[in-house]
Amino acid sequence: MIGTSNKVYVSELHSNSTSIEDMNEQFRAVVGSLRLASIYETLPTKVSPGIKKLTLESILGIAENPLEDLDKFASQGSHRSGEWLRGRKTFEHWLSDPSGEVRFFCLTGMPGTGKSTLAAMTIRHLQQVFLSQSCQYHFFTESQQTKKSLAYCLRSIVFQLANTHDVFAERLVRLHQDMGAALSSQKYQTIWTKVFEGILFKLDVGYTLHWVLDAVDEAENPQMLLKMLSQIQSLSCIKVMLLSRPNKDISGVVAQQGKVAILDTITIRDTAQDIREYVRSVVTATLPKENHIQNQVIDQILSRTEGSFLWARLALDRLHHNWHTLGDIQKAMDVIPQDMHSLYRNMLLAVKNQDQRLQDMAQRILTWTTCSFRPIKVAELQAALEPEFGGFISLKDTIVQICGHFVRIDGDNVSLIHATARRFLVARDGDEPELVSSQGGHETVAKACLQYLSDDKWRRILSQVSESKTTQKDRLTSLYTSHPLLSYALNYWAYHVRHSPVTSPGLLQHLKLFFSKHVLCWIQAVALSRSLRTLPLTSQYIKLYLKKRKRGQPSSLTPGLSGGILENTEVQFLERWAVDFIRLLGKFGNNLAENPSSIFKQIPPFCPRDSIIGQFGARQESPLIKVTGVSSRIWDDNLARLSVGQDETASKVRCTGVYFLTLVSSNGTVIVWSAETCEELRRLEHGEWVVLFETNPTGSSVATSGRFTFKIWDISSGHHLYTIDKDPQMRPMQIAFGAMDTDLVVAYDNCSVVWYDTTTGSEIERFTAEEGESNKLRGCPRLMLLSPDQTRVAIAFRGRPVFVWETNGASLNPPKRCLRAADEVRSNESDAYNAPEVVVWHPEGDSLYTLYQDTVLVHWDLVEDERSEFSHTEAREMVINSDGTFLLTCNFSGVLSVWALPRFNLIYRLHGNDFVRDMAFSPDSQRIYDARGSICSVWEPDALVRADDIDRHGDNLSSTLDGSLVSEAVSEPVYSQDSSGSQVTSLTYESEGEFYCCGRDDGTVSIHDMKKGKIARKVSRQWG
Repeated sequence: MIGTSNKVYVSELHSNSTSIEDMNEQFRAVVGSLRLASIYETLPTKVSPGIKKLTLESILGIAENPLEDLDKFASQGSHRSGEWLRGRKTFEHWLSDPSGEVRFFCLTGMPGTGKSTLAAMTIRHLQQVFLSQSCQYHFFTESQQTKKSLAYCLRSIVFQLANTHDVFAERLVRLHQDMGAALSSQKYQTIWTKVFEGILFKLDVGYTLHWVLDAVDEAENPQMLLKMLSQIQSLSCIKVMLLSRPNKDISGVVAQQGKVAILDTITIRDTAQDIREYVRSVVTATLPKENHIQNQVIDQILSRTEGSFLWARLALDRLHHNWHTLGDIQKAMDVIPQDMHSLYRNMLLAVKNQDQRLQDMAQRILTWTTCSFRPIKVAELQAALEPEFGGFISLKDTIVQICGHFVRIDGDNVSLIHATARRFLVARDGDEPELVSSQGGHETVAKACLQYLSDDKWRRILSQVSESKTTQKDRLTSLYTSHPLLSYALNYWAYHVRHSPVTSPGLLQHLKLFFSKHVLCWIQAVALSRSLRTLPLTSQYIKLYLKKRKRGQPSSLTPGLSGGILENTEVQFLERWAVDFIRLLGKFGNNLAENPSSIFKQIPPFCPRDSIIGQFGARQESPLIKVTGVSSRIWDDNLARLSVGQDETASKVRCTGVYFLTLVSSNGTVIVWSAETCEELRRLEHGEWVVLFETNPTGSSVATSGRFTFKIWDISSGHHLYTIDKDPQMRPMQIAFGAMDTDLVVAYDNCSVVWYDTTTGSEIERFTAEEGESNKLRGCPRLMLLSPDQTRVAIAFRGRPVFVWETNGASLNPPKRCLRAADEVRSNESDAYNAPEVVVWHPEGDSLYTLYQDTVLVHWDLVEDERSEFSHTEAREMVINSDGTFLLTCNFSGVLSVWALPRFNLIYRLHGNDFVRDMAFSPDSQRIYDARGSICSVWEPDALVRADDIDRHGDNLSSTLDGSLVSEAVSEPVYSQDSSGSQVTSLTYESEGEFYCCGRDDGTVSIHDMKKGKIARKVSRQWG
């Protein structure tokens, strides 16, 4: 069942690759009698824009074309909308600043002042004045979980750029191949580092890029967005326009940018003409062709708008049905409240004054539009409502008539008119209950989705869907017309469960039915839709719901009562499924993707006997496959144990995504492994003793440091790219790739940092750390480490504190130093009693972690010059993950621990016995790699699949500015044991088929019964 990864196979199809050369040699020996003619193209094949767009959408996970939002908001204005801004001096200065210093233009305005329409009209203006491809944009939407996420905003900008810039698109596709995972599943930190800093900022596109970001205050983390934007260092000029409601945090960050940023405000006077144009166009299209009546209505509305487009729009909607007589018009005008809150209350009363059935119908419609993960489609909403209300003649007309103007319909999408409307509907108004209960609304939607999926018909329907490879990403596309709610229910039922009230027994019963009878069919459907990442997301949603349920469990439900026992049994049942969802993806993800129906017969026999899905397989009356000899009764965190060779030692390990690499220092060999199949792909032979190696940010190249040379290699092909001679008398302390792909940076033990051009081998730049004549540096440093952006270097000496220098040669700032609290009280504050052993930088480069000989770990914030000490880690080595939320440590006994930063809460501990030489995280932080002796082990703990990985869907439940709430789902530490024992190195069976024999790397040989899989005889350890 376990086959070779398609991605690894594709990566081997390079000219002169090892696999191609092997096939050529074997082919010549087998078919020597054939005469071959070779036909080849001399011109590159052009890929149509449509295919290119589909490829980019798949890689980046673009749910809808960004142009749809642009058209929607632009349609709400006229051709003259926003002219006041285009003539504004601050805007003109940002746009045409001759010095190029002014990069940010932040425009704030009150809710309802038409900022989104203004943004759309500004985008159209920029596209007309400059090149159409020079402007990228994103509209944040608080009520839409996807569109408020930073990751989706970045992916949308990348998508727009890649569609118009071929070189960028090619490098993006190459990055996707090297990472081995779609960018749609990556966190915003990874996208920013690998795509923006790793590719885009290194390109000169030939023109200025203009980015327009609307409703920044509705983003999930506005401060982090502004922080990233403020750190842009790009070869191409990039100007950013931000639109937001007044927000002191946003304004404060923008103000800190000094001369590079302009902060402006929308006033009532600014929008007066745009509102007049809008009101006039609506009134003239609605009221009878009597100029004096139209002018009278226009004047009354304009006198009360106070700069709010939203108020004007809702007032005109109220007027739309009351224009038959002058009295009707005047009466409608008189009852329209002056402020938005009063207007909303008036709209709500209109909903409540209807017949009870219409009230219930309106309440259901408002519940779905308020709580839905994304804008619900008309067909989806109709399918959700019809079981309760029957068939609708025209749901669109019904929505307009009974929902009090709270709901808008854009094409096929149903959504609320404004973010403020959602806040009003879910809030209590005095003693009046809210119309839409947030938790109760989610429960309603969750039950509807679970009931929709808990139908025996799906097994029959899905069995008729072809599993063969097609050009369509989603193999269920043909079903969505006849079953419109299927896609939404498949992907988002767990999201609504997570936000539902914990006291609902009805929801728990729906979950019990679904997981008892229909969950395997759901897994098949998820695999057919090619959205397997839904499995770990669902796992985290279920964990969060169950954790919340345990906290809110009534005291009467104790284990001593039958009700409490039933409750605990059901919760444990769901907890086991939450674990299995993650394990299914890790162990059988490729198999499910290629053969979704394998979830019923083929996969369960290979699962541990005590796992919930393994028990499903054990209950099958006529199993297709029978597996014996599975030693583990539960899921093991270990995915693989790989030997680098007998009598060899794995000294270092790195992971790039699609590959992980181990270094054998003694013979200078880098072994490249597939991260998906854990098979050895190739070996890179440096030819010297190699102590250091490092991969580039995109994971396409690796640099090795020997005694006499540095060498650069292409990982996917194994080709040796460049060689740089080095002085054998100088010892490299660190090697890294520079800001440009062709730069190699080396930190030497003489306290110098040298930048090399790998294409020529020549030195580009050199920095040497010096303290001055009066305070010389003491000999060779114990360690040196460059910051992620290489603008700083941390250096530690024996008996001295950690120093940080700025590597900019023009800087006159003295080095900063970090003294521990115990050393500060000593008479000579230049000395340090405990020597630093390991230093790691936070990925953002504004702080670092130092591990000392006495295992005390110090976090040093360089911005505030504050230090925090932690003495409970017992660490000997440490590494940090790509987004700075996890720290992995090991102690002298080989125990691995994962800590949540910045509070250093333990979330996972793996007990082992062997000495750990090196460790690494995978780029997504869900796997751990360690090197012990000759073995490299791969671990995939359930505890590392975090709630904030739900960021792919935009529901970043635990993101904070400092990352302090890394995982809401996994708050208690998880403990695991390395029970892998010795490794099987040989296997054979006897001809009668009754027994098989296996040998292990510890020299033991055991004979097993073929039918039962149990050991029949064990041969004692033999020594050669």
